[in-house]
Amino acid sequence: MAHFKIKLVLTIGPSVFARAMLRNLELAIAAISAALFISSAAIAETQPPSAAAQTAYKLGIDALSKKDFPAALRQLTIACDGAVAGGCFHLAGIYLIGKGRPKDSVLAAKFHARSCELGDDDGCNNVGLQYQMGQGVPQSYEQAIVYFKRALVINPKHPNAGTNLRETEQALALRKDLAKAGMQTPNQAASAAIAARSRKDYAAALRLYTIACNGAAADGCFGLGNAYELGEGVPIDKVRAARFYDNACTLRDAYGCTNLGAMYHDGDGIVQSFDRAIASYRRALAIDPQNEVAVDSIALSEQKQAQARTRPAAASPAAQKAYEAGIAAYGANDFASALRQFGAACDARLASGCANLGVLVSGGKGVAPDKARAAQFFSAACTGGNANGCYNLGLFYDDGTGVPRNLTTAAAYYIKACDAGGVNGCYNAGVAYDRGDGVAQSTDRALGFYRRALVIDPKFVAADKAIASAERRRAARQ
Repeated sequence: MAHFKIKLVLTIGPSVFARAMLRNLELAIAAISAALFISSAAIAETQPPSAAAQTAYKLGIDALSKKDFPAALRQLTIACDGAVAGGCFHLAGIYLIGKGRPKDSVLAAKFHARSCELGDDDGCNNVGLQYQMGQGVPQSYEQAIVYFKRALVINPKHPNAGTNLRETEQALALRKDLAKAGMQTPNQAASAAIAARSRKDYAAALRLYTIACNGAAADGCFGLGNAYELGEGVPIDKVRAARFYDNACTLRDAYGCTNLGAMYHDGDGIVQSFDRAIASYRRALAIDPQNEVAVDSIALSEQKQAQARTRPAAASPAAQKAYEAGIAAYGANDFASALRQFGAACDARLASGCANLGVLVSGGKGVAPDKARAAQFFSAACTGGNANGCYNLGLFYDDGTGVPRNLTTAAAYYIKACDAGGVNGCYNAGVAYDRGDGVAQSTDRALGFYRRALVIDPKFVAADKAIASAERRRAARQ
């Protein structure tokens, strides 16, 4: 399967991490607004609020429920002045969202901090968020971390503070890493990593890719996937490669999706799954509807999936043993023994045995050459799903060897070979459509088969050249 290792197109602009974090914080603000009408105050016990302050708090909450914001503002101010934590917390909410008066994030931060001092975990969390965003206070990850930790001291099970703490610590670490690397954004780090990789400075590339990926730059995660798949600067680790490709895919990098799909298709270091391969390719198409690699790969994975579901029972151990003995004998030029062993494997309905038997019989290896008999063996192999059997039978029909010449039948067998995962079958099917040999001439169909050949074998130079030639001819006609 194709693993497109190098991506030259970079997304230059605001960091993805910044956008993702802002979305998260917007949700957090929404949570603050919702909490406006729900008191979860943990009121400090050392100096209990006065009865008047507690009464004002109840009146303020009642006014909020009736949306009488001026009255709520008056009563909650009295409650906060009287050290009722919930009074300060809800007062902060009024200023934050601007109910009954203009928004004032500075006062919101002040009252959130006051509620935190009085033991309100939500107040601590919310002022932490304001420091995280620089909303009403100078932006400071360090101060945000202090307040998130206070929230967790008050309530270790706070639903948001733990997550906010981790995200902020990560953001702070990222900022420090970027500064150390002399970068401003994760995308800059990704660009620098690609440059380092082009110089074969894999250690630097790995460090910069990591910074970029931690900042949710898709190119950074994609690069890490490449590094772990190829062993560039790190030991090969296909499981980690798949995880980083998945991260890149989630960050809307179509290349990450297609590489992940290829790994699932091949079972390359991870459990083979055509379902997951197809799902990954479809994720690529959702990002880039014109992604031809994804289109061709979906078709190939679906074919392999269908074949797996209809595949006959596995060959017997004896048949497999005979086949392996045939391979060994062939390698030793003992064609008589190879013929005998492949014949035994073929008799046991092992398709690869029939295919190899056909090659020997066709070439007169260990037996007098018999093209017609070879065609029969190729036919049996093709019926059993062997790509080489289908391809070889296609060649016979193409040339009229052992069978009557029939270009239509030849093209059909090339296509069967391609469907079975045979790169030569895909290429020859492309040639048939390119020339109109036995099929209606179609440059588009030809390109589709050439591309399928490259999906199977990315180093198939002939297919690469055929694609370039076909595309030039198509462009000339338009």
